Formats: sequence, C-alpha cells, structure tokens
Amino acid sequence: MLSIQTSIHRQLPLILCAVLGLAPLGCDGGGGTDAGPSGSDAGAGTDAGPTGMDAGPGVDAGPSEDAGGGMDAGETDAGETDAGETDAGETDAGETDAGTDAGETDAGTDAGMPSGIARFRDASRALTAHYCMCDFTGYADAAECAAFGRNPAVDACQDTVYAAVTGAMASIECRAMAREAYVTCAASVACDEDLLEICDDDEFDAVSLCPTLPSEFGTMLGTCVETNVIGTTPSTCPENATVSSATGAAVFMGDTTGGGSDVVLSCASSFFCDDTAADRAFAWAAPADGTYVFDTNGSGFDTVLALSDTCGGTELACNDDASGTPDIGFRSRLSLAMTSGQMVIVHVKGCSNFDAGAFRVNINLAP
Repeated sequence: MLSIQTSIHRQLPLILCAVLGLAPLGCDGGGGTDAGPSGSDAGAGTDAGPTGMDAGPGVDAGPSEDAGGGMDAGETDAGETDAGETDAGETDAGETDAGTDAGETDAGTDAGMPSGIARFRDASRALTAHYCMCDFTGYADAAECAAFGRNPAVDACQDTVYAAVTGAMASIECRAMAREAYVTCAASVACDEDLLEICDDDEFDAVSLCPTLPSEFGTMLGTCVETNVIGTTPSTCPENATVSSATGAAVFMGDTTGGGSDVVLSCASSFFCDDTAADRAFAWAAPADGTYVFDTNGSGFDTVLALSDTCGGTELACNDDASGTPDIGFRSRLSLAMTSGQMVIVHVKGCSNFDAGAFRVNINLAP
C-alpha cells in the first residue's frame, strides 16, 4: 500500500491545519505537519482545494482587466467616452476600486471564478483521487477512497472564515497555486512513488515562499468548527429509545455532525486524535453468549469506536484504526466477549475535531 495514500487520508480532516500551518481547535492531531505523499505536504492534500489563479494580477484584480487601465476602467468604459479623468481616475478605478473591489474582497467572484479556498479544496481532492486511483486499499473502491472525509460543515466553515479574515486570501491562493501544480505533477508521473515525492517536495518549496496566514484565521476556523461541526449541544445517550440486539450490517447509522462531544475515549486522546470530537451513542444487548465484532466499515470519515457498560460508565474497549484483515482504512474495529442479554453503549466518535459525518456500525458474532 502506498504510504502516500495513507498519509493523505490521515491528514484529511486537518487540511488547513497541516498544509496552512494552523493550530486552531482540532489541529493538534496533525502529526507530521505537512504530510503529503512522502509525509511532507499532502496532509491537507486530501481535502483542501484549488490553486491560486483566483486574484492574480491578470485575472480579476490585475492592472489590466477588472480595474486596470485597459478594459473595465480604461478608455472604453470610463475613459473619454464615459467620464474621462474623473470617472476613471484614481478615485473610481484607481487604487480604491482596483484594490478593494478586485482585490482580496472580491478575488475571483467578479470573474465567476471560485475563491482561493475553494480552489485549494478542489485541487486537494483531485490529488486525493489520484492517490486513490493508484491504491484504494481499505476502501470499497477508488470512489469511496476519494470521497472519504468530506464534510459540508467543514467546507462552510472554511469558506466563511476565508471571506472574513483580511489578508488570508493572498496566503491561501498562493498555497492553492502550489497545490494545483502538485496535481499537474502527480498526473504526469502516474503512480511512481519516488516521482510523487519529488512533486511533493516541489510543493513544499513553493509553499515556503507564500505569505504568512493571519493567526486569526486559525482562531476563527476553530470556533466555527466547534460550533458547527462538533456542536455545542450534548446529544442523548443512548440515542435509541429501545435497546437493539440486531446483528449484521449497519445496525446503527447516522451522522455525528453537530452531535456534541459527550464522552472522552481513551484511544481518542493521541497524537492524531482529539478527545473533543463529535460523537453519538447507542445501546446494544447481546442476543446470545459469544464474542462480538463491532466495526465502522462504510463510514465516511476517520472514526473512533468504543464500548462502555453504561452512559458515562466504565470503558470496556476502544479502537481508533482497525488493524488486521480485512483492512478498512481509517475506520475502527473491536471485539468483546459478552453474555446473553448483556448491554453495552456503543460510542462512535471522530478522530479529529474536523472528522464528522455519516457513519455505520456493523455488529457480527465472531466466527
């Protein structure tokens, strides 16, 4: 299995933490600050976005197109025909109009182009898809591998903060440009891991020249994630009014987004995981004596799975990433010997604070 694909998916929820060098709420699980194909710079490479043609000098905010002297505010629109020096002078199309309207505030929007943060996401997802095409071990297919870890609530937070923080655009657009170049480079070398590492190194060098991202970006992003991804309202434990004794695929299904952080799990307090991620809890009772295997295969994000004897009670088992066969990627699996009628609380939690979304819990009697 390519180490690059593993690295990318572990970093997926930390796209703006690892790649942009942030440390907001939930970014302390990004082991390997900049983890790409070789562990260098594709951590965000999974779920982060496009590149930097968004507000470049010649596209939307440059001197020659939107507010420059030649097209929008030049002789044709505001020159001799429309208003001459007054309308196209320094006030309307000069520093004020070209700096504010076509600068960071309007970057890309005026010309119908996506924002820098959206482009960074798109490019990062394209990069992930490339690695998944090379190797999707642990996932049903390349498509499931490529979609793993995406969450609209996280995207919305990124977009909101990007638009709100003055000075963030130039920094992120620069990184987006480096990420798009990475995608182009990766496509040209197919699945050669050594050559992909060179692509990664090139991105790392390019990003080192980018403007520093304002610290308030990380602070605001963390606050948004805490409110809209983790959720500030505790969820009910257990969420099912009637205790289940079903076995098989998808015994429990749902979405952790906004579920609140209601339990601290031993295996979620680690280098990669945050014990403050969103979670859900369900009651399940063994239909007969035996050892039961619980897993989150089919879930759309990096999960942590645990069993406790009661809500808020003693933890009986906990797992972050499944090991052994079959490989289910960054989903979780654990087993517990139980007696008939014994009840446990099944906890499903995200690994990092950015990990949330649709999940499923499968429960089967061990062979």
